[in-house]
Amino acid sequence: QASHGELRLIATPIDGVSLDVAPYWRRTTGTVVADPMTNKLVNLGLVDIRGIDVSARVRVQPWATVGGSYQLTVDRARSDDTMAWRDDPLDRLPDHRADVWLQGTLPRSIVVTGRGRWFGAAVDRAMPIAGYTLVEASVAATFGGDWMAVVRCDDLLDAAPETRTGFHLPGRVVSLVAQGTWE
Repeated sequence: QASHGELRLIATPIDGVSLDVAPYWRRTTGTVVADPMTNKLVNLGLVDIRGIDVSARVRVQPWATVGGSYQLTVDRARSDDTMAWRDDPLDRLPDHRADVWLQGTLPRSIVVTGRGRWFGAAVDRAMPIAGYTLVEASVAATFGGDWMAVVRCDDLLDAAPETRTGFHLPGRVVSLVAQGTWE
């Protein structure tokens, strides 16, 4: 069972500037996870997750936009057996996350985007995972009609951070996507 509440405030104080603030709260019962000590499935009991998401976007030129966001998440669980509260019951859920990005629209419908994402420290099966930063870039272009191509590079700096205990991301990944419609 889950109960959820969220408020959202969206403001545009001046043309080209937007701010979005959304505090939330979620309470669940019946969440099952693997116990790191016994490796058996256990019911967490009552889980409270609360936090706030804040994002802002500013159009600095007709062709350029900059933005960023920050998310704060606090999670706690109370065991039905002991009635004691436990912090960080959900694996790989950092308390803090943030990103910044810059997007430019060039002639001929070409959109260039650069983004940096930061993930705070987390816990995976009672083991700490250090925070990490990823840098990404993409170029998207539309071609007459319904054709589009995107070149994207994830983990541009080839950091290959540890996201689970003993597991690292693959590092720099470049992908090309082409899509279209024909009859």
